[in-house]
Amino acid sequence: MNNSVEILKGKEAYLNASIETTKKVLLAINNSKKFKSYLQDKKLHKNDITNIFLLITEHDTNIMQLRYIDNVGLEQIRVDRLKLDTDSFIVKKSNLQDKSTRYYYKDSVKKGSKVWYSDLDLNIEHGEVEIPYKPTIRAVLPVK
Repeated sequence: MNNSVEILKGKEAYLNASIETTKKVLLAINNSKKFKSYLQDKKLHKNDITNIFLLITEHDTNIMQLRYIDNVGLEQIRVDRLKLDTDSFIVKKSNLQDKSTRYYYKDSVKKGSKVWYSDLDLNIEHGEVEIPYKPTIRAVLPVK
């Protein structure tokens, strides 16, 4: 029994550390001069921010997806990885999705400008639950 408790505590500590790291990443992006420049002129600075997102996901292999969703719910930038410990990649513009009907987008509008976390759920792509199942926690930072 003690061994099980210790294993559970270790996993909990790992999850908490991952959540805190993700929060710091989102706040760092939001506070960066480059991201503020992107918000002012999306066309001029999009490649820079996309490459920063790629660099972040290459560094932190726990991040499966990093994206910027605009004020109407459309993905403008998305960097993805198919599985843990695989290379991340920039998603083509033609594959970006409308997230305006997703609960996490709707909730983000109500949350203000602080990092918040979704419930644990399964990832949905193109209207279908991904198989194999990918339990997902989303960290969201609304940008104003």
